[in-house]
Amino acid sequence: MTNDLLLRYVWPAVWQSAILAAVVGGVTLLFRDRLEPRWRYLLWAVVLARLALPVLPSSPVGILPTQVPPRTTAAVPPASIAETPYFAEHVTPERAFDVAPATVTAPATPSPTHTTTPATTLTPVDVSPTVKSTEIVTMGQRFVQVLFAVWLIGALYFVFRYVSGEIRLRYLCRRVQTTRDMMLNAMLHECQRKMRIRRRVRLYIVPQDINAASCGVLFPKILISERVIRQFSPDALRFVLLHELSHIKRFDPAVHLLTRLLTIAYWPNPVLWLTRWCMEREREHACDAAVLRQLERWTRLSRTRP
Repeated sequence: MTNDLLLRYVWPAVWQSAILAAVVGGVTLLFRDRLEPRWRYLLWAVVLARLALPVLPSSPVGILPTQVPPRTTAAVPPASIAETPYFAEHVTPERAFDVAPATVTAPATPSPTHTTTPATTLTPVDVSPTVKSTEIVTMGQRFVQVLFAVWLIGALYFVFRYVSGEIRLRYLCRRVQTTRDMMLNAMLHECQRKMRIRRRVRLYIVPQDINAASCGVLFPKILISERVIRQFSPDALRFVLLHELSHIKRFDPAVHLLTRLLTIAYWPNPVLWLTRWCMEREREHACDAAVLRQLERWTRLSRTRP
């Protein structure tokens, strides 16, 4: 059962994602700065989507083969025992009565005055698996069990790591509470209006030494450290808020959650780690580019207004 799942679903997703990663890496290296960060991010997202979909929908047109269940053939009625090769080669006349008495006639009783030569009997061939093949199968099963145990240990480690991090984040948000600074709240609402985000976004000022972070799929939150609030100017602080709101608008927390789930399942796969690293880098560049485009557009609009 485990071997069937690996060969039918996991292995095609692994090698096909490796081919996609090689193609995407070649395209990004070939075009480099001529390709915008958002498009590079979407190209790497295709590789992530292939890992997330172990079963592809069947389609007559496509560059990658799809996994379809094998066709079932109609049941063929078995041949009679007397027609099988084993019966013809290994069943002696003495054993014919036990196998098929309806089709084999009994030999005539020899006369006592005549001597008959005994019939030459064929030694039955042992059709059971040999000891060597049994040992090979047992070793293969043990090897698969060892691989599954190693994968399970790594998967449990990443589950513990992500769950503990989520618990610490929730505890931090409950302990800190949302900010009551009127200036920061007004700046946040202004940035939300300009980014056209209607969902409620909560802002938390945390004592940890972090710059800024956004999290939450259903209930988005922005975390900013106290050091950033003290040291950054209002314009720089506005840029930080716009950057984090851009993450929320692009649903990057949901993609990050999907990446965590895929890391639990594909943690031994180096293609996943390469895709994660490239997507995180291109995601930050894409958000910075989106904020710069918005600032340029707002500047042009403010200049054209009387």
